[in-house]
Amino acid sequence: MADEKTYSEQEHIAILADRVAKETTNLTAERDQLQAEKVELENKLDVELSAREAAEAKATETETSFEAFKTEVTEREAAAARKDERITKLREVAKHLDDEFFADEKRIQRVIAMTEDAFTGYLDDMAVSNGGTPAPTSAPRQTAMVGEPVTGGAPVVAGRNFLMRSYVAPKEA
Repeated sequence: MADEKTYSEQEHIAILADRVAKETTNLTAERDQLQAEKVELENKLDVELSAREAAEAKATETETSFEAFKTEVTEREAAAARKDERITKLREVAKHLDDEFFADEKRIQRVIAMTEDAFTGYLDDMAVSNGGTPAPTSAPRQTAMVGEPVTGGAPVVAGRNFLMRSYVAPKEA
């Protein structure tokens, strides 16, 4: 046992303090390294989450654009199907119009884009302009003008009252 050395209390405390300081330094450095790696991994996670959100947003936008495109294609197909039918009906009702009327592409596009009710009204108007009478299946058009007699007699037409400046505005309900 010649290798054993006896340490005094102060030497023992100094050696322990030195070893504790070295271990504390090593552990502190390791902790700092782990914290740096943790921060780096959290940053990478944030980047990946951001990329995922961007990809989801782009997928949603692409899906919305695709649905809008499909709707547009469907509408164009429906408009193309209506075009010939509506032009034929319009030619039957308004025989007085020449081919130049039907050559105006903006007018034809407007006629194609009309709803069925609006197109029926348009046909009625064209029939009247040709000297015909509107189809009896359509509802009569209404106006907001109300004619009231100036003197108590037969009803006076609202248009005449309006032109004669004795128009009475309809009463609000």
